[in-house]
Formats: sequence, C-alpha cells, structure tokens
Amino acid sequence: MDNFRLLIEQHMDVVFFTYGLAFFALGLAILVQPKEESRYEISQLAGWLASFGLVHGTLEWLSLWKIIHGDSAVLSLLNIVFLLVSYVFLFEFGRRLTRSILDKIPSIPNLVKRMLGAPIYGVVALAFLFELLTVPDRMLAMTVATRYFLGCIGSFLTGIGFLLSINKKSSMYIEKSVFSWSTKYFVLATAAFFFYGVLSCFVAYPANIVSGSVFNDQWFLEKFHFPVQIFRAASAVLAAIAIGNILRLFHMEVREKLLSSLKSAKEAEAKLRISAHAFDVQEGILITDANNVIVRVNRAFTHITGYTTEDVMDKNPRILSSGRQNTSFYAAMWESINSNGAWKGEVWNQKKNGEYYLEDLTVSAVKDTHANVTHYVGILTDITMNRAAAEKIEHQAFYDTLTDLPNRLMLRDRLTPALALSQRNNHNGALLFIDLDNFKTLNDTLGHDIGDLLLQQVAERLVACVREGDTVARLGGDEFVIMLEDLSEHANEAIVQIEVIGNKVLGVFSQSFKLTTHNYHCTPSIGITLFKGQNLTIDELLKQADIAMYQAKASGRNAMCFFDPQMQTNITNRVALEKDLKLALAENQFMLYYQPQVLHNQKIIGAEALIRWHHPQRGLVPPVDFIPLAEETGLILPIGQWVLETACAQIKSWEDNEHTRHLQIAVNVSARQFHQTDFVEQVSHILSHNDINPANLKLELTESLVLGDINNTILKMRKLREIGIRFSMDDFGTGYSSLSSLKKLPINQLKIDQSFIRDITSDPDDAIIVQTIIAMATSLGMEVIAEGVETEEQRAFLELHGCPAIQGYLFGRPMPIEQFEALLMKG
Repeated sequence: MDNFRLLIEQHMDVVFFTYGLAFFALGLAILVQPKEESRYEISQLAGWLASFGLVHGTLEWLSLWKIIHGDSAVLSLLNIVFLLVSYVFLFEFGRRLTRSILDKIPSIPNLVKRMLGAPIYGVVALAFLFELLTVPDRMLAMTVATRYFLGCIGSFLTGIGFLLSINKKSSMYIEKSVFSWSTKYFVLATAAFFFYGVLSCFVAYPANIVSGSVFNDQWFLEKFHFPVQIFRAASAVLAAIAIGNILRLFHMEVREKLLSSLKSAKEAEAKLRISAHAFDVQEGILITDANNVIVRVNRAFTHITGYTTEDVMDKNPRILSSGRQNTSFYAAMWESINSNGAWKGEVWNQKKNGEYYLEDLTVSAVKDTHANVTHYVGILTDITMNRAAAEKIEHQAFYDTLTDLPNRLMLRDRLTPALALSQRNNHNGALLFIDLDNFKTLNDTLGHDIGDLLLQQVAERLVACVREGDTVARLGGDEFVIMLEDLSEHANEAIVQIEVIGNKVLGVFSQSFKLTTHNYHCTPSIGITLFKGQNLTIDELLKQADIAMYQAKASGRNAMCFFDPQMQTNITNRVALEKDLKLALAENQFMLYYQPQVLHNQKIIGAEALIRWHHPQRGLVPPVDFIPLAEETGLILPIGQWVLETACAQIKSWEDNEHTRHLQIAVNVSARQFHQTDFVEQVSHILSHNDINPANLKLELTESLVLGDINNTILKMRKLREIGIRFSMDDFGTGYSSLSSLKKLPINQLKIDQSFIRDITSDPDDAIIVQTIIAMATSLGMEVIAEGVETEEQRAFLELHGCPAIQGYLFGRPMPIEQFEALLMKG
C-alpha cells in the first residue's frame, strides 16, 4: 500500500512539474507578446515548451489512471500517442531554440550550424526511446526527495507563471475584478508558495543530498509528510486557479480574435462593397491575368465597347484592335509597361458594331510581393466626342468661320516655318495682300448677308488660283492674303511666278459674282512683298504687303503692286507727320496768312485766310503737304475749327476800325468739316462768341463738297445764309456742276479756278470758258472773282469781260497779318 501511495505521489509530483513548466511558459508567452522579431522568437519558444508541459502532464494523468483503474489497450495507445506528441513538441522546442541561438552567430556557416544542432535532436530522440523502453515503474527508482524536488519545482514554476500572467506589463493583464477575492491576498499566497518552492528546491533538497545518510527517505517522510501534503494541496489549489486564469486569458483572447475576425469580415465586406461601387465608375475597366487573358470587366466597359461580359471573358484584349496602330506602337507601349509598370496614351479601337472610337487608356501592371506580375488593369474612356469637340474648337480658333479659310493665327503659324524654310533652301516666297474694292458700298447697299456671300465666293476663286501647298487666308473683313512658297531663288524669276498667280486672281475677278438675284462685279487691289529668310518679322512682312496694297488702290484699283522700300519711307514720314500735326495743334504752331482780294483799282475788299504751319525743325510747311493727311486722319476737324475761330477773331478786330470794318475774310471749309451734323451750330457759336457781322465771313466750298450730298448741303447752306453768312464756290469749272444744281444752291459768289486764268491770254478755249463763267454768274445774279492772277494782261482781260474782283500774286502773295495790315495802311 505504501508503494502504491508512493507511486501515486510520484506521478503527482511529475504532474506538478510539467504543468508548472507549462504555466511558466504560458505566462512568459503572455508577458512578452510578440511586437518585434526577437520577442516573437521568445513567444514561439515559450509556446512550444508550454505545449510540451501540458501534453506531458496529461500523460502523467493517464499513468495515474492506469495505476488506479488498471491498464487497457486504449490507455496504452493513448499513452504512446501523448508521449509521441509531447516529444514532438519537445523536439520542435529544441530545434527552434538551437536555430535561434546559432542564428545569433553569423560567423558560423550554415553547414556547421546544422551539425551543431544534430546532438539536440539526438538527445530528444534518445529520451523518447528511454520513455518507451523503461518499465512503467521507473518512478519507483526515484527517491522521495528527488520526486519531491520535481513537485516543488513544478509549484515554483506555477507561481512564476501565474505572476507573469497577471503582470501589468502583460498586454493581456486581467483586472482583479475577475476574481472573487482581492488580488493582493492572492499575490501574498502565491509569494508564500513561491518561497516554499525556493526553500524546498534550494535548501531542503541539497541538505538531503549532502546528508543522505542522516536524512533518508523514511526520515524525510516522517518529518515532512504533513507539511508536504499541506503545500501539495496548496499547490493543487494554486495550480487550479492558475489554470482558470490561463483559461480565462485564452477565452478572452479567443473572444478578442473572434470579434476581431468579425470586425475584419465586416470591414472586408464594406471594402468589397466600396470596391464594387468603385469598379462601376464611368471609366471602363478591363482586368487581365499575367497571360493577358481578360478575367473581368465593368459595366462602363460594356457600354463603351458594346461587348457583353460573356463576349470578352477569357479573350485577349486584341479583339478591340482597330488596326490603326502598327506593331511598333504596341511594342513601345509594352516596353513602357514592363519597364515602368504603367502606360498612358490614346488608342483607336473598334466597338462590337465595327465603329471606330478613340479611347484614353491607362494600363497598369499589378505585382505580388515577389515583384511578379499577376494582373494587368486597363482604365479606358471614350474621348471620341471630346476629340471631335476639341478639333472643332481648334478649327474655329485657326480657321475663318465664314469662308473656312485659315485665319490670321493660322497664317502666322504657317509663315514662321515658311520663313525658316526659305532661308534654309535659299528660295523666295511671297505674300499677296488682297483687298476688295468698294466692299463697304456693297454692304451698305445690299446688306451684310450679300457681302458675306461675296466673301465666300471670293474665297473659292482664290483657292482655285494657287498651287497645292500654298495658303489662302482671310484676315478679316474683305482682306485676304495668299502665301506662296518655294518660288525661284532668283528674284526676277520669282516675280514672274508671282505675276502669273496675281494675273489669275485679277482674271477670276473679271467674271461677275452671282449674289442671289444680283450680278455683282468686284475688283481687287493686290499688294505683294517677297521674303527670302530676311530678318523681318511676320508683322513687318504683312505691313509691307498692306502698304503695297494701298499703293495699288492709289494707282486706280483692280491692280497689283509690288512693295518698294520707298513706300515704307513714305509711310514712316506720314506717321511722323501725323504725330507732328497733333503736337502742332496742342502747341499752337499754326497761323493764318492772308491773300488780298481786290478790285481793278487795287482797292482791297477782303482776303482769303490760308493756314500755314511753322514747324520747329522743318520751318514753314505749305498746306499741300499736310492738309491731305489732316483730311485722312480726321485732324482737319480741329484744324478747321481753329481756322474759323481765328478768322472770326480777326474780323472782330477789324470791325473796331472804321477803315477795315467792311473787309470780308474767305475761309476754306473741307467736306469732312462741313458734313458734321453740328456744323451749323459750331459756326453760330463762333459768331456769337466773337459778336461779329456774319456778312463779313465768307465760306468757300468746293464743287465736290457741294455735289456729294446736295440736298443736305443745300439745307445747311440755307440755315447759314439765314444767319447772314456768305458762300463762294471755290475752283469753279473743275468739277461737274450742272446748271440745275447751281441754280438750287444759295451761293453768293463763283471763284474762277486759276487753271483757266493761267493761259487766258494765249489759249482761246480757256478764254471762252472764263467768259462763259462770268456771263453765267452775272445772269444768275452771282458775284464772280478770279484767282491766280499774276500778270497785267490777265487782269486787263478779266476787267474787259466783266470780272470785277481778282486775287493773285499780281496784287500780293499770302502774308502774315502784320504785313497784310501794313498793306492796308498803304492803300
């Protein structure tokens, strides 16, 4: 019986040891919680050691069952299985421990590491064989003190394992509310048991070994049996609590993992929903495997291409190929994908119905952790409409909407390389600047829609005149430009080639244009300039052609004219003169000269006011040099206003003198000035401001001015006549005045032009014309005066034929007011 009890106690002590070892290892594993590689290794080793302790402890329980209830085949089989499993865990623990230790020494070769690890495996294998071959009662050979030592070690390890598991540094620390008693008391009990284990293991057992002859097993049992049972019972209770704690930890960990798994599953499900939603975007998506076989497409892909999912599954994307891209295009695309992992560009593909479409395509390679391509993802968008819209916008930006010819921007774009090419190959080029004559009149009379129709037909005819490769552009309005390239390198030959084109243009314009119900004849004025890579800007070339075009207009229209550098000089001088004119107005550089108008007895009856310009650098500038420019630029209006104001101020000055109050001043009025809508009001204001006798102001009008808009002219003249102003028709006889028109005009005086006076004594025709004018004026009750009288013979002829008033160098040149008044004093 004693042997039976002793055998059971020995097995229990081994159970305490192995379970204690397991609890210690589990506590260690819980404490370290793998957060880095080194701690991960410790956690793994502790796990394998704990597995060994739990399985081997269970094996000892099976041994106890056999002792109490007897052996059986099932128990023997389970015994061998648990023994095998426990040593597998021990074997794995030894293998991993050895590898971990040897891996810390990098200088040891791998072969040597395997050789050093082999003894560990051998020891474990021998221990397993020893377990199998030894008799079941092997524990009887173990002394009471030895197996008691194992039990104490088990208790000691159990306490440490428990302390480790409830340590606050553990990531799975269990709060004291888990237990039904205070943690501090439990910790005190654990500390006492821990102290007992230390005392037994490191004091009692060594003393028993050293004093074996005195402290034999019997003596040990008699002296320490009751305390051993007490502490053994306490160890069992503590072990049970530790098991509960560990199971609690295990339960919580499993629960946490389960919750985490559920949460991960929900997150994965949400991500799948998001991915599915993201997959169904407006862009088409095509996914292939590494062999370029389609494995998935989205709804947008089927909408864009017309293919269903079933049509393209397990197919190669080349089923979309349109054939518009060559093999080199695809080779470059795949080279980019293989080297950079992606490609982006535009590709022409073909839909299921055969329709071609342009797609914006992005292809990306998907790789695994080993950098091996697993899939290719293509994202595509149909940009056919976008491209068409962009091309339309670009066309509108560079082409004229009315004629569909290149516009100014496109012409400039083409001129830039044309200039460079002409310089490189040493060939001439040319610009032909074409302006339609009297186009404004057409718009004003027939309307802009008819004008637009003419421009469209002109564009068609101009395109038919040029060679392939030449450019016909519309700059705007009625202005067109033809750019000729690759002309002869010799200027003379190039001019001949240009004239051929120019004459063709003039020829096609000789045919009438059919404008709805109107047959319209239109003529062009063509200005031409050559270029040969000279250092001229595009604007300068266009300016030269424009200048030449205006020269063609000046030569009579329906002509072509080549640019001459002298034209540029004239234009430059004209611009400078215009600038100086504006400055002259601001700085009051103008002055009036007066030329006497006399009777044949040389009595001065008035004067013609003639403007002169005292230029600071150029001196006295005659009217013929600046009046035409003033007419063109509109500066004639402020200049004419100044002349009227100055002349009226002079009349006021003369009216204060008894000897000069009868004098009249004749002022020339330009057509542009007279046709101002408020001209009558301007003159009335000047008269009122100076408070003069209106009869002393005589306005000289030319025939062309009067006949331009005769009805409006008559209306204005009558209003001014009502005020008291007198009128003289200047240069009479040079125009085309009819007697009927002349009769309607409220004119006081006719002035015979000097061109008839010059040869009056030698040319019978001029003599007859002058006599006729005098007779006509007399019959109409008009005064008559002749200008340009320079000789006594001319004066005598005029006096003989009844022309009472004369003006010319014979009696005085135009002179400043001081000289004129001095002349009055002499008279």
